[in-house]
Amino acid sequence: MFIVIDKIRAISPQFLQPFITPQFVRYLVIGLGTLFIEVGLYWVLVNIFDIVYIWASILEFPILFTFNFFGHKFFTFNNKHEPTSQLVRYILLVIVNGIASNALLYLFVDILNINYLIAKFLTIGCIISWNFLALGKFVYRENPSQKAR
Repeated sequence: MFIVIDKIRAISPQFLQPFITPQFVRYLVIGLGTLFIEVGLYWVLVNIFDIVYIWASILEFPILFTFNFFGHKFFTFNNKHEPTSQLVRYILLVIVNGIASNALLYLFVDILNINYLIAKFLTIGCIISWNFLALGKFVYRENPSQKAR
């Protein structure tokens, strides 16, 4: 793991290097897995099943939701606490991300006339840019009562 971190730091700008931690690398692994699932499924739904891009984005959601929640809970944040309150906070975050994602897709595709796949990548970039902090500080944070245990 540390070899990977060293390689990422070597190609990163100086100001980003303090943020490249083992936890952040695990976040990137789950994120890349999600990216492949999301874009692959999105492409299949649009091109093979001829589903309109917005509906394709909505239909892929349950798979991405499940993969992300459990991937980040157990792999990224190594969190073994009761998932009920975390799931509620995660659902809130996902709702915000879903609204923002579809609004950005609409903006990029219908208003700015950007190709739907390029728009998907731009949208993903916008969402993940702040999601790591939201997951760590809001969703999987430790409650004071959990620290005492």
